[in-house]
Amino acid sequence: MQSYGFRLNMIRSYFSFLLIFLILLFSSGVFAFTYGEHKRLGDEAFLHFRSAMAGLSGGDFFFNSLTARESQVFGFLSPKGGNTISYGVLNGLSGDHEDDPLLLEKALTDKASIVQQIISMHEEFIAKGFSAAPDSKLAGLNFRYALLAMVNMSHFYVYGKDLHSQLNSFDPSWIKKLQDPSKTKELFKKLSRTNALTIYTTVHLLAVDLAREAGEIKATDPPKAETLIRHAVLFNGFADHFLEDAFSSGHLVVNRSPLASFTNNKALHDFYSAHGSVVVNRQGEVWRAYGDGKLDQSEPDRIVLAVALSLQEVFEAYAGAKPLKMDTQSLLDGIKPLSLIPIPYNTDLKKGVLADSLINTEAEKASQILPLRNFVRSRVGNSMVFGFNSRAFRGQYLDGGEFRLKFGLFGQRYEYNNQGTKRGMLDRWNGYTLSYGFGTVGRFAEKDYRSDVYLLKGGIRSNFDYWISDSRFLGFTSYMEAGLQFSNGKSSPVFVPSAGLQLGPLFKVNYYNMPLWLRIPAQLFLPLEVRIGSVIDGKSKPAFFSGLDLTYAF
Repeated sequence: MQSYGFRLNMIRSYFSFLLIFLILLFSSGVFAFTYGEHKRLGDEAFLHFRSAMAGLSGGDFFFNSLTARESQVFGFLSPKGGNTISYGVLNGLSGDHEDDPLLLEKALTDKASIVQQIISMHEEFIAKGFSAAPDSKLAGLNFRYALLAMVNMSHFYVYGKDLHSQLNSFDPSWIKKLQDPSKTKELFKKLSRTNALTIYTTVHLLAVDLAREAGEIKATDPPKAETLIRHAVLFNGFADHFLEDAFSSGHLVVNRSPLASFTNNKALHDFYSAHGSVVVNRQGEVWRAYGDGKLDQSEPDRIVLAVALSLQEVFEAYAGAKPLKMDTQSLLDGIKPLSLIPIPYNTDLKKGVLADSLINTEAEKASQILPLRNFVRSRVGNSMVFGFNSRAFRGQYLDGGEFRLKFGLFGQRYEYNNQGTKRGMLDRWNGYTLSYGFGTVGRFAEKDYRSDVYLLKGGIRSNFDYWISDSRFLGFTSYMEAGLQFSNGKSSPVFVPSAGLQLGPLFKVNYYNMPLWLRIPAQLFLPLEVRIGSVIDGKSKPAFFSGLDLTYAF
């Protein structure tokens, strides 16, 4: 009985490890800035905010409700013997480690909670010079961290949707409903399926509402007003995590969905976080934004200012500022931090987004769809490929088909020349491949003497792209695969190298920007991507083939 229980625990441990590994492989790392970067942004913003507001009427009551004099520590969230909690800590934990502020509050005040252990782990690695604890260790401590990375869609813009469309899912009725603890969990679950601007706007306006109520009753019911102020700052700390996310380049370029989580989200996020992308905001400022691990290159003062303004609006509501109208344009014009965030790609600046005096060529270019985004996605993302192989030469050849998975990326080189353009550059992308092939092998014109063959193989995939200009390149592909060949009831080791040429990008026939329903037939009727390879088993002459690949998803 003990042996059975031991084996059962081993099986459970194995599948738990496998699930964590898969989630980390495809989803983790798609949060925006790291815990330490969020903490730094939040703490600096709160310091600026406190300095600006402390001397104003009602400031003493507001700040005394949160911290001791001149302190960054929130006493109401910091348990005796546990970690001290600041606004930056709230920013770092919100959304990434807990998707409900009220549950986060409960966990923070318990010194033995998993959240307190997570803070300790982060601080341990920050003390060693890192910006956060590794994802693998965090997922091992709390599996929910890895799960949130997969299912929470709200850390991102919706790529391709303009600024106004990002707020289409905003529902003003949620603001009042979120004040009912019995509805909080359900509504935050709905918010997790929206986007960074919707969740920020909703939760920020909730915080503003709570602060306004606190200001109205502070003279008649100080204890309740104090509680409302604390909850206003708690909720705004949660909201500001997503405001900070909006400045991460890796969070401007993905379309979150369950399928995309396994195909391209993490890869696109990582690429643009590292290489950056040019953005513009509603103040006409143009800059290159970066993502996690590159906060210092992302012009952090702008992000700190946005968070400080977000906190300032909470205080202004407490001091008696009038509520905003709830239509999209009024929110975009009235919520000050939204003037600083990057404008989503594919936004028409002339439609109430940017003042005419601020619109120029540089700003318009920074608000357009990224011309190379889908090319990058095809190189760094995972994809399914259907291949058709037929005769290459008159000798021994393979005729049949194959199904291939292209996944992972273990090496890349993507650089610009001295002028900051792509002309004359050679890019390199290396990943993995698994494939199953089938067909017949035999000599040319000997149809009656062909053998059925099945191939199971895997190996390395490579792309080499030489840029003729900023918009045209010549692409070379290769697969170096090995595995097993099954034929005539026997199996044998096999080596299957192949190399190909992509002519479409040279002629500006861009399969990558086509929708799937058009891309598949276009590749069939305009085969500008060809490949030649051979099947080498060491026992007979190599069987050569020419191949045509149809990429189903990337």
